[in-house]
Amino acid sequence: MDLATILAELESLLNRPMLFDEREVGPRAAAIDFLRFAAGSIRAYERSHGVASTTQHLYAEATRLEHALREVDRAFFEKIRDDIRSGRLVGSRLRRFCDRFTSYEPHRDTHLHVGLDPLDTLVAGVLHSTPPPQPTWPLEPGMVAFQPSPMSVVLELVDQTPMGADDVFYDLGSGLGDIALMVHLLTGVRTYGVEIDPGLCTYAQDQATALGLSGIMFINADVRSVDIGDGTLFYLFTPFSGDLLAEVVAKLKAAARQHPIRMGTYGPITPIVAGIPWLESVNRHQEDPFRLAVFRSRDASGARYSS
Repeated sequence: MDLATILAELESLLNRPMLFDEREVGPRAAAIDFLRFAAGSIRAYERSHGVASTTQHLYAEATRLEHALREVDRAFFEKIRDDIRSGRLVGSRLRRFCDRFTSYEPHRDTHLHVGLDPLDTLVAGVLHSTPPPQPTWPLEPGMVAFQPSPMSVVLELVDQTPMGADDVFYDLGSGLGDIALMVHLLTGVRTYGVEIDPGLCTYAQDQATALGLSGIMFINADVRSVDIGDGTLFYLFTPFSGDLLAEVVAKLKAAARQHPIRMGTYGPITPIVAGIPWLESVNRHQEDPFRLAVFRSRDASGARYSS
């Protein structure tokens, strides 16, 4: 990208006051990404062509605007965290708030969870009050590298699997904890995240503590060593494969012998789970890795449990 193009785009951003509206999370994120790119491009140009007053001015304007936009986000996200801590923004109020930032529509059965919404930027900004760590745990056979789920998946999971006071939610392979945190904030149910990477697990628990949440716990362990028998709803974003997945499925089956369970899956794991005979599909998305699939357990006779 040449300097003339960068200058034109920068002038365009400077003339968009809506970027300073705290609610414009998506456009602001795109602008910040461009400004970071522009600053790097200007420095690269200077290394090849020398520093000039024009490039110095462009760089200063790009970095100044990026800082100003980040400050809008910082203040907005901190205000949301305060509202969560006080209990003003949880449950149905939080849900209505989230709906403003996503293209997902409640109870619409055609949504593909592909790409990111402004909601993903919003949730990451609120839940990640400090920079998240990188995964460090060496992957064993059957373990899949951590990737975050789109936040629209959480909204649909809550829509498709109504939860009550007796439910217990587990996110198996919980990473930074975003899914578990959002499920707990939206529903209030007792929630566990199980994560083998100690750095990710500690970070997730720290974020829960920072928000003043007591009904959620992150367990640093291999799922195979954790008692998940009290779980009634499980979420898996393809955290396992092969023999390891088979061992986890056996633990889920043991839980289902004690009481009905439901399971939400997303990603390549879904068609595999669809082939498990003691589960049945609830929303008929069992062949599509880009949709949230929901399953429920059958009883010992093979008949399905009532909802």
